[in-house]
Amino acid sequence: MVTASGGTLFLVVGPSGVGKDALIRAAHRRLLPHGFVFPRRWITASHDRGEDHIPVSCADFDEAVARGFIDLNWAAHGLRYGIPATVRDDLSGGLHVIINVSRSLILEARARFPRVRVVHVTAAKELVRLRLLQRAREDADGIEERMQRSAPSPADQGDVVPFSNHLPLPESADRFAQTILAARCC
Repeated sequence: MVTASGGTLFLVVGPSGVGKDALIRAAHRRLLPHGFVFPRRWITASHDRGEDHIPVSCADFDEAVARGFIDLNWAAHGLRYGIPATVRDDLSGGLHVIINVSRSLILEARARFPRVRVVHVTAAKELVRLRLLQRAREDADGIEERMQRSAPSPADQGDVVPFSNHLPLPESADRFAQTILAARCC
């Protein structure tokens, strides 16, 4: 069932540590004038997580889903994540929505939204390991466990845009913004 039309829903996906949130933050000012919105995810985690999100308890998360305040949602790494339902209004109004999500949501998003682009972010393993160490959310064993997980790539249905995040952040952010702008649906 299609729930929104107008703008393009950009799903930014890729393994932990490839720099998805950093790219989105750094490209924000470049994309904002072009009709992009950047909804904050609901996460069952505290404010001190190091990312801009709406922290909620598991009970509040369940209630938000039940009341329709959260649209797409998933669980990963012992946490629950949700996309606010306001994205439907943004898309209907012709705005483009860009958000970091789990690859597990791609099929559902494709089924529910008519204009989806999947930006698959990758980076070299050594760079990912360094970023995970710098992020300092996990100990060395936890980082190695993340590094060993093999995550499937999103199935390409003509809507997948590959992006290698291997350059310094300012340069990567410029390239990321250009990639996103070029991938908008008409």
